[in-house]
Amino acid sequence: FDFFLDKDLKKFIHIGSASEYGNGKIPNKESRKSFPISSYGKKKLKDTKYLIKLYKEKKFPSVIVRIFNPYGNFQINGVVPYIIFNCKRNKKFNLKSSHHTRDFCHINDICEAIYKILKIQNNKKILGKIFNISSGKDISIKKLVFIIKSKIKRGFPIFSKIKNNKI
Repeated sequence: FDFFLDKDLKKFIHIGSASEYGNGKIPNKESRKSFPISSYGKKKLKDTKYLIKLYKEKKFPSVIVRIFNPYGNFQINGVVPYIIFNCKRNKKFNLKSSHHTRDFCHINDICEAIYKILKIQNNKKILGKIFNISSGKDISIKKLVFIIKSKIKRGFPIFSKIKNNKI
């Protein structure tokens, strides 16, 4: 980020992640303390803290957006394409937990939110702040699988008996 310090930037948007929060209730509030459990979440949180510090100390024009479980066209990795891929091929497929929930956000909604942040003229309201981009609603993996399966009308999901495992 230091590379940008001597540039004449109006706004620097950092794409953070819901992983920065760690486990907890949905919806997450931007003011919630973060306790990431993955190395990815820890790295993203470190970046966020550094950018907020840069804003406070040097007025670096950063805005942090935390993206929640994006999905959409042409996606290759993630739980949604995994379910679709296996249902379309009418295969048996394993999922570690049917009870685990996620907050999914379509890529079009994410792009629209970022665009709106870019268009805000009064930077004082947004600089140095964190904004969540999410649906604000969680859905169980089991419910998600059966929504997708009902559309495709194929596939054989196999859920683990362990309740608290991640997918």
